[in-house]
Amino acid sequence: SHQYHTPPSSRPSPTTLTRPLFNYLITSKRKRMTPSITAGDDEAASVDKRMAVLILDFQNEFVSQGGKLHLSVKHMMEKIGIAEKLPKFISAARESGALIIHSPVVLPPGSKMKPGDWDPHSFGEMEDIFTEGTWNAEFAEQVEQKESDIILTNRKGSDAFLGTGLAEILENKNIGSLFVGGFLSNFCVEETINTASDIESLDIYALSDGCCAKSEEEHFVATTGTFPIFST
Repeated sequence: SHQYHTPPSSRPSPTTLTRPLFNYLITSKRKRMTPSITAGDDEAASVDKRMAVLILDFQNEFVSQGGKLHLSVKHMMEKIGIAEKLPKFISAARESGALIIHSPVVLPPGSKMKPGDWDPHSFGEMEDIFTEGTWNAEFAEQVEQKESDIILTNRKGSDAFLGTGLAEILENKNIGSLFVGGFLSNFCVEETINTASDIESLDIYALSDGCCAKSEEEHFVATTGTFPIFST
């Protein structure tokens, strides 16, 4: 388990833990929208890499009043401003040519989550969350889905790569930079960037003020402790 040693008085605000969202977008456009990967000798053709934004679990269950998990994240959502910042970032990224990928949790009626061996929030014990065909499992209205977006299906756990074919999508779409945000900072986001870090050709950016945890301490530990291990 994570250890937390920073005195409360010295904890930075969640929105100042790293660069703001739009600085990430500018950085990515400089770093990956212009450089290219060259195969072979000096005469070989160059191929521009593309940027993608992966959004985890931005659904009514977490985001909206009435969602079964909303009260557990409401305070941190307001403190971070994720419901305002993340949609603006997605819109700007989409306009710049980035691929937007949504990874929702959708469970059949009567089933439970299977998060695996690590389940710090006891999601595996909860019934009727993110239930297929219900308002709770629908995307929150703040983030609009476009025809050009990709919506992942068949996710098998907290990691957006499990069962979804995400690795193949990133390869086929020539993605060089992946920005990750959503819920929860110290669970699904962590698990996903951990897996993404194994893809050598991929630059990973975990958005510290584009994701959210249940508490300031959990968010702080994830964004300052775990995120730098697996992302830029």
